[in-house]
Amino acid sequence: NATQHQYFKNASIGQKFYAWMYILFARSSAAIPIKMLMYVTAMEALVSTLVTELSHQVSERVALLLGNTIEEREQVYKNIKKAYGYRSKVAHGEPLKGSESDLSLLLVEIDNYLRRLMQQDYPYNSENKEKDDFFLKMILAK
Repeated sequence: NATQHQYFKNASIGQKFYAWMYILFARSSAAIPIKMLMYVTAMEALVSTLVTELSHQVSERVALLLGNTIEEREQVYKNIKKAYGYRSKVAHGEPLKGSESDLSLLLVEIDNYLRRLMQQDYPYNSENKEKDDFFLKMILAK
């Protein structure tokens, strides 16, 4: 059971734990918009180091981790950016545009991305500088 303890710095809990927690919150909800909010937040917990430009950073980093070709990376990037649009509207109490079926299809993709991310050995619990260096090397190697 989640309590407020894990949100405080003295809990010394890593990002992968937070991601699992948000994934479980998402999977325990019947509301698709809330699932999207939690799934995108899980991705943030895994790969982000900034508080600004989050949608770009998370989209780019997940695309780098999951895409094997330029086309795959581009599709992952676009899907996560789209998911961020939904997440932002849900988080700020705005009505969603589009259809429920489109949102459901996107949610399946985002869930799949998270399943794949959680299986990787990438150092999710690294310090921000180490994460930034890791992703810079990935960008420059492509």
